[in-house]
Amino acid sequence: GSNPILLVLTKVDLLPPDTDLTKLQDWVVHEVTHKRRLTLAGVVCVSSRKNTNMKQAVQTMFAERKGRDVYVLGSANVGKSTFIRAALKAMREEGNYGVPGKRLPTASAMPGTTLGVIPLRAFEGKGTMFDTPGVFLHHRLNSILTGNDLKRFGLGSSLKRFQARPRVGDETEDRKDGFKGLSLLWGPLLRVDVTDATPNAGLVFFGPKGMRITVVETNGLPSASSITEKETRDKEARRAEARDD
Repeated sequence: GSNPILLVLTKVDLLPPDTDLTKLQDWVVHEVTHKRRLTLAGVVCVSSRKNTNMKQAVQTMFAERKGRDVYVLGSANVGKSTFIRAALKAMREEGNYGVPGKRLPTASAMPGTTLGVIPLRAFEGKGTMFDTPGVFLHHRLNSILTGNDLKRFGLGSSLKRFQARPRVGDETEDRKDGFKGLSLLWGPLLRVDVTDATPNAGLVFFGPKGMRITVVETNGLPSASSITEKETRDKEARRAEARDD
Protein backbone atom coordinates (compact mmCIF):
# COMPACT_ATOMS: atom_id res chain seq x y z
CA GLY A 1 0.00 0.00 0.00
CA SER A 2 0.96 3.63 0.48
CA ASN A 3 2.26 3.15 4.01
CA PRO A 4 5.97 3.99 4.31
CA ILE A 5 8.48 1.14 4.62
CA LEU A 6 11.56 1.60 6.77
CA LEU A 7 13.99 -1.14 5.74
CA VAL A 8 16.21 -2.15 8.65
CA LEU A 9 19.29 -4.26 7.88
CA THR A 10 19.95 -6.13 11.12
CA LYS A 11 22.99 -7.96 12.50
CA VAL A 12 25.56 -5.82 10.71
CA ASP A 13 27.97 -6.66 13.53
CA LEU A 14 28.28 -10.11 11.94
CA LEU A 15 29.76 -8.61 8.78
CA PRO A 16 33.54 -8.23 8.36
CA PRO A 17 34.84 -5.05 10.07
CA ASP A 18 35.89 -3.44 6.78
CA THR A 19 32.41 -3.73 5.23
CA ASP A 20 31.32 -0.46 3.62
CA LEU A 21 27.81 -0.02 5.04
CA THR A 22 27.11 2.96 2.77
CA LYS A 23 27.69 0.83 -0.33
CA LEU A 24 25.57 -1.91 1.21
CA GLN A 25 22.70 0.53 1.73
CA ASP A 26 23.04 1.86 -1.83
CA TRP A 27 22.88 -1.69 -3.21
CA VAL A 28 19.79 -2.50 -1.12
CA VAL A 29 18.03 0.68 -2.25
CA HIS A 30 18.69 -0.19 -5.90
CA GLU A 31 17.47 -3.79 -5.45
CA VAL A 32 14.32 -2.78 -3.60
CA THR A 33 13.27 0.26 -5.60
CA HIS A 34 14.16 -1.00 -9.09
CA LYS A 35 13.49 -4.73 -8.86
CA ARG A 36 10.82 -4.89 -6.14
CA ARG A 37 9.15 -1.56 -6.95
CA LEU A 38 8.73 -0.66 -3.28
CA THR A 39 8.63 2.85 -1.88
CA LEU A 40 11.13 3.25 0.94
CA ALA A 41 11.04 5.71 3.79
CA GLY A 42 14.68 4.91 4.43
CA VAL A 43 17.31 2.23 4.93
CA VAL A 44 19.22 1.82 8.20
CA CYS A 45 21.99 -0.65 9.03
CA VAL A 46 21.81 -1.65 12.70
CA SER A 47 23.25 -3.98 15.26
CA SER A 48 20.66 -4.45 17.96
CA ARG A 49 23.12 -6.23 20.25
CA LYS A 50 25.82 -3.55 19.96
CA ASN A 51 23.37 -0.63 19.72
CA THR A 52 24.78 0.45 16.36
CA ASN A 53 22.58 3.07 14.62
CA MET A 54 19.60 2.23 16.83
CA LYS A 55 18.97 5.91 17.59
CA GLN A 56 18.93 6.65 13.85
CA ALA A 57 16.44 3.83 13.24
CA VAL A 58 14.14 5.08 16.01
CA GLN A 59 14.29 8.70 14.83
CA THR A 60 13.48 7.69 11.25
CA MET A 61 10.58 5.56 12.48
CA PHE A 62 9.13 8.45 14.51
CA ALA A 63 9.53 10.85 11.59
CA GLU A 64 7.53 8.58 9.27
CA ARG A 65 5.00 7.14 11.73
CA LYS A 66 2.71 10.19 12.08
CA GLY A 67 0.44 8.48 14.60
CA ARG A 68 0.16 5.22 12.68
CA ASP A 69 0.78 1.72 14.01
CA VAL A 70 4.18 0.15 13.36
CA TYR A 71 4.50 -3.48 12.25
CA VAL A 72 7.91 -5.11 12.46
CA LEU A 73 7.99 -7.66 9.63
CA GLY A 74 10.68 -9.99 8.32
CA SER A 75 11.74 -13.55 7.77
CA ALA A 76 12.44 -15.86 10.70
CA ASN A 77 15.57 -15.16 12.74
CA VAL A 78 16.53 -11.87 11.13
CA GLY A 79 16.44 -10.32 14.61
CA LYS A 80 13.01 -8.67 14.78
CA SER A 81 12.43 -9.26 18.49
CA THR A 82 15.99 -8.25 19.36
CA PHE A 83 15.55 -5.12 17.27
CA ILE A 84 12.32 -4.24 19.10
CA ARG A 85 13.98 -4.66 22.49
CA ALA A 86 16.87 -2.40 21.41
CA ALA A 87 14.48 0.13 19.83
CA LEU A 88 12.41 0.39 23.01
CA LYS A 89 15.61 0.89 25.00
CA ALA A 90 16.68 3.68 22.61
CA MET A 91 13.23 5.26 22.91
CA ARG A 92 13.48 5.32 26.71
CA GLU A 93 16.92 6.90 26.43
CA GLU A 94 15.38 9.59 24.22
CA GLY A 95 12.92 10.47 27.00
CA ASN A 96 9.91 8.34 26.01
CA TYR A 97 9.48 6.86 29.48
CA GLY A 98 6.10 5.36 28.72
CA VAL A 99 7.51 2.50 26.64
CA PRO A 100 7.44 -0.94 28.28
CA GLY A 101 10.54 -2.19 30.05
CA LYS A 102 9.21 -5.60 31.02
CA ARG A 103 7.43 -8.51 29.30
CA LEU A 104 9.29 -7.78 26.07
CA PRO A 105 9.43 -10.11 23.04
CA THR A 106 11.69 -13.12 23.52
CA ALA A 107 14.75 -13.30 21.26
CA SER A 108 16.02 -16.75 20.31
CA ALA A 109 18.19 -18.43 17.66
CA MET A 110 15.44 -21.01 17.15
CA PRO A 111 12.98 -20.22 14.34
CA GLY A 112 9.34 -19.76 15.33
CA THR A 113 9.90 -18.31 18.81
CA THR A 114 7.36 -15.54 18.15
CA LEU A 115 4.14 -17.50 17.59
CA GLY A 116 1.63 -14.68 17.25
CA VAL A 117 1.29 -10.94 16.76
CA ILE A 118 2.41 -9.16 19.95
CA PRO A 119 1.08 -5.60 20.52
CA LEU A 120 3.35 -3.23 22.45
CA ARG A 121 2.29 0.16 23.80
CA ALA A 122 5.51 1.73 22.60
CA PHE A 123 4.23 5.22 21.79
CA GLU A 124 2.75 7.99 23.85
CA GLY A 125 -0.76 8.61 22.63
CA LYS A 126 -2.01 7.05 19.44
CA GLY A 127 -0.41 4.01 17.80
CA THR A 128 0.93 0.56 18.69
CA MET A 129 4.05 -1.35 17.75
CA PHE A 130 3.50 -4.98 16.72
CA ASP A 131 6.04 -7.79 16.81
CA THR A 132 5.08 -10.44 14.24
CA PRO A 133 5.98 -14.10 13.62
CA GLY A 134 8.82 -14.64 11.20
CA VAL A 135 8.06 -15.33 7.56
CA PHE A 136 9.49 -18.75 6.66
CA LEU A 137 11.38 -18.84 3.37
CA HIS A 138 12.03 -22.37 2.14
CA HIS A 139 15.50 -21.59 0.75
CA ARG A 140 16.96 -20.12 3.96
CA LEU A 141 19.18 -22.36 6.06
CA ASN A 142 17.28 -21.78 9.29
CA SER A 143 14.14 -23.09 7.56
CA ILE A 144 15.94 -26.25 6.46
CA LEU A 145 18.25 -27.19 9.33
CA THR A 146 17.27 -28.75 12.63
CA GLY A 147 17.90 -27.01 15.94
CA ASN A 148 21.01 -29.12 16.57
CA ASP A 149 22.42 -28.19 13.16
CA LEU A 150 21.79 -24.50 13.83
CA LYS A 151 23.87 -24.78 16.99
CA ARG A 152 26.53 -26.89 15.26
CA PHE A 153 27.20 -24.39 12.50
CA GLY A 154 26.86 -21.36 14.74
CA LEU A 155 24.77 -19.46 12.22
CA GLY A 156 24.30 -16.57 14.64
CA SER A 157 28.03 -15.97 15.05
CA SER A 158 30.25 -13.49 13.23
CA LEU A 159 30.98 -14.26 9.60
CA LYS A 160 34.50 -15.42 8.75
CA ARG A 161 36.26 -14.97 5.42
CA PHE A 162 37.41 -18.14 3.65
CA GLN A 163 39.68 -17.85 0.59
CA ALA A 164 39.45 -20.98 -1.53
CA ARG A 165 42.51 -22.14 -3.48
CA PRO A 166 42.43 -24.33 -6.64
CA ARG A 167 44.18 -27.22 -4.93
CA VAL A 168 42.98 -30.76 -4.28
CA GLY A 169 44.05 -32.91 -1.34
CA ASP A 170 47.73 -32.45 -0.42
CA GLU A 171 48.61 -30.28 -3.42
CA THR A 172 50.83 -27.35 -2.44
CA GLU A 173 50.49 -25.25 -5.61
CA ASP A 174 47.52 -23.81 -7.45
CA ARG A 175 46.43 -25.67 -10.57
CA LYS A 176 47.31 -24.02 -13.88
CA ASP A 177 43.65 -24.07 -15.01
CA GLY A 178 42.47 -22.57 -11.74
CA PHE A 179 39.12 -23.83 -10.49
CA LYS A 180 38.01 -25.18 -13.86
CA GLY A 181 36.78 -28.76 -13.41
CA LEU A 182 36.80 -28.50 -9.62
CA SER A 183 33.99 -28.51 -7.07
CA LEU A 184 33.89 -26.68 -3.76
CA LEU A 185 32.07 -28.30 -0.87
CA TRP A 186 31.18 -25.82 1.86
CA GLY A 187 30.56 -28.14 4.78
CA PRO A 188 27.61 -30.42 4.02
CA LEU A 189 25.39 -27.55 2.86
CA LEU A 190 26.67 -26.19 -0.43
CA ARG A 191 28.30 -27.58 -3.56
CA VAL A 192 29.71 -25.32 -6.27
CA ASP A 193 30.76 -26.93 -9.57
CA VAL A 194 33.08 -24.73 -11.63
CA THR A 195 32.62 -25.74 -15.26
CA ASP A 196 34.67 -22.90 -16.70
CA ALA A 197 36.81 -20.11 -15.27
CA THR A 198 39.86 -18.04 -16.07
CA PRO A 199 43.07 -19.30 -14.40
CA ASN A 200 43.26 -16.27 -12.11
CA ALA A 201 39.59 -16.37 -10.98
CA GLY A 202 39.17 -16.39 -7.20
CA LEU A 203 36.42 -17.54 -4.88
CA VAL A 204 35.76 -16.12 -1.42
CA PHE A 205 33.14 -17.34 1.05
CA PHE A 206 31.78 -15.61 4.14
CA GLY A 207 30.19 -17.83 6.75
CA PRO A 208 30.35 -19.23 10.30
CA LYS A 209 33.76 -20.42 11.45
CA GLY A 210 32.42 -23.94 12.04
CA MET A 211 32.21 -24.56 8.28
CA ARG A 212 35.18 -25.44 6.09
CA ILE A 213 35.70 -25.51 2.33
CA THR A 214 36.89 -28.69 0.64
CA VAL A 215 38.06 -28.63 -2.99
CA VAL A 216 37.65 -31.83 -5.02
CA GLU A 217 37.57 -32.84 -8.68
CA THR A 218 34.06 -32.62 -10.10
CA ASN A 219 34.36 -35.88 -12.05
CA GLY A 220 34.74 -37.72 -8.74
CA LEU A 221 31.31 -36.60 -7.52
CA PRO A 222 27.81 -37.70 -8.54
CA SER A 223 26.46 -35.49 -11.31
CA ALA A 224 23.92 -32.81 -10.44
CA SER A 225 21.37 -34.44 -12.75
CA SER A 226 21.70 -37.81 -11.01
CA ILE A 227 21.15 -36.15 -7.63
CA THR A 228 18.05 -34.39 -8.94
CA GLU A 229 16.72 -37.63 -10.40
CA LYS A 230 17.25 -39.43 -7.10
CA GLU A 231 15.44 -36.67 -5.18
CA THR A 232 12.54 -36.92 -7.64
CA ARG A 233 12.34 -40.71 -7.23
CA ASP A 234 12.45 -40.39 -3.44
CA LYS A 235 9.62 -37.81 -3.48
CA GLU A 236 7.49 -40.00 -5.72
CA ALA A 237 8.11 -43.00 -3.45
CA ARG A 238 7.05 -41.01 -0.36
CA ARG A 239 3.90 -39.83 -2.14
CA ALA A 240 3.07 -43.42 -3.13
CA GLU A 241 3.53 -44.55 0.48
CA ALA A 242 1.26 -41.73 1.68
CA ARG A 243 -1.44 -42.75 -0.79
CA ASP A 244 -1.20 -46.40 0.30
CA ASP A 245 -1.67 -45.38 3.93
